[in-house]
Amino acid sequence: MDTAAIKNHIFALSTHYKAAASFITFAPDDCNDLRSFRLTVRSSSNTCFPAKATHADIKAMLEDEDILAEGNVKIATDRYSRRQRGTNNPVAAAMRYQSVVNDVLTILLGLVPERRRKRTKMYLQQRRGLFGHLSAMLGVTETQARGALHFHFVVFGSLSPDVLQKIASFQALCDRASKILDQFYTAELCRSRH
Repeated sequence: MDTAAIKNHIFALSTHYKAAASFITFAPDDCNDLRSFRLTVRSSSNTCFPAKATHADIKAMLEDEDILAEGNVKIATDRYSRRQRGTNNPVAAAMRYQSVVNDVLTILLGLVPERRRKRTKMYLQQRRGLFGHLSAMLGVTETQARGALHFHFVVFGSLSPDVLQKIASFQALCDRASKILDQFYTAELCRSRH
């Protein structure tokens, strides 16, 4: 989809749902994702790596040590090897990326992608996500210089700027909206999560 078409879609959604509540970007760390890495390794057995990853395999990958795969083949898991495998197998990276995007939309935001939806749900019947009940979203996938995928999207619903503007003169509603917004957004992450 080109830039002009995206602008038209955002304008149409803004006309219907009012201003977007949030603009979000995320880029999964495909080089350090064990599931993505496992998709780049050949497998002929369902009993050992890469079909099955143990705690030892995960620990080895985190510590840049080799993993022993089927047939006693050592697989290098240092950062360079992981990046090279991902670059050489873009299908594996794309499959994992699609899975992560679906999980973010469904689990974190409460939005079921249209291709997986069986019927339309009313606003309050939808699952509540990080930003409350959302009405719609529009997203695009782009590639970074090294070929890694990242996702930009806008979400509509929850506490939109229009709602905030309408309640601005009511202090009790402003206090409640402030508490809700503080639950949605944070300006800094604690060290253990960063």
